[in-house]
Amino acid sequence: MLAKSLKYSGHKYTTDYILSRLLEKTYALWVYGDITAAGVTEVIEYPTKKVCLVAFGGGKDMAKWAKDMPTIEQWAKSVGCESIEIHGRKGWQRVFKDYQPVSTMISRSL
Repeated sequence: MLAKSLKYSGHKYTTDYILSRLLEKTYALWVYGDITAAGVTEVIEYPTKKVCLVAFGGGKDMAKWAKDMPTIEQWAKSVGCESIEIHGRKGWQRVFKDYQPVSTMISRSL
């Protein structure tokens, strides 16, 4: 389910790497419904603030499980995060209309 989102990371991650980070409890796994969708978050401590990064996500019925984002937001706030960042395709902007685009990343293979 999350494998498809890995290609949008620029092929920087593998499922084995994500699993190892989940087992280390560096990443958190969020499962929605009857395992129709899942997401992976990571808390990142930047020099000036703590952020919850939604690094990977995927599944079916996006409109349904996107409504559960307040659960992740509440959890992030409870662990001291000041904001949430979602890294992914531009299509996420249509789903999470109250989130603002902050930057654009471009890449070129060498």
